[in-house]
Amino acid sequence: MLNSMLKRFVACAVLMALLLSLTAGAAFAESANLVSAQNFMAYLDENDVVYTYSGADDNGDEHFSLDYELDNFDSLTCTVIFDSDDDEVNLRVWYIVTPSVDENTILATINQLNNDYKFAKFVYDTSDGTVQAEMDMAIDKNGCAVPVMNAVVWLLSVVDKDEVASTLKSLE
Repeated sequence: MLNSMLKRFVACAVLMALLLSLTAGAAFAESANLVSAQNFMAYLDENDVVYTYSGADDNGDEHFSLDYELDNFDSLTCTVIFDSDDDEVNLRVWYIVTPSVDENTILATINQLNNDYKFAKFVYDTSDGTVQAEMDMAIDKNGCAVPVMNAVVWLLSVVDKDEVASTLKSLE
């Protein structure tokens, strides 16, 4: 009986080891290819920042999404796109508001915001009828993680400023 129990224990242990090795491989299957994206991912992991890595698109650009609950918006997602040349990053906060006012009012409003916040760019996307915020920056692929994260926080803080948020929401 003891021999039978030992055989079952060994069989279970081997099965558990096999299952764990399969799931561990799946957890690390998706890793960034670009040096800049790898550095950013390592920084996010080290600082316990929750993110989604979407991989590379057809152009080789690598995409990350960071979701935030803000003071003036229930939830906004900042998409971080590392350019395939590994020397540029694009930040996008899509779908901030869906305006219901006329296009001239929308454009005048976002033009004023663009004058007030020089490094954040507000855009009216006519393809989906929403307003988004953008920021593009040149990066050093080896030392980009902290500046990119700071840019994400800065862009979201601009969008969430009381006066910006109320201006954007007035378009709805």
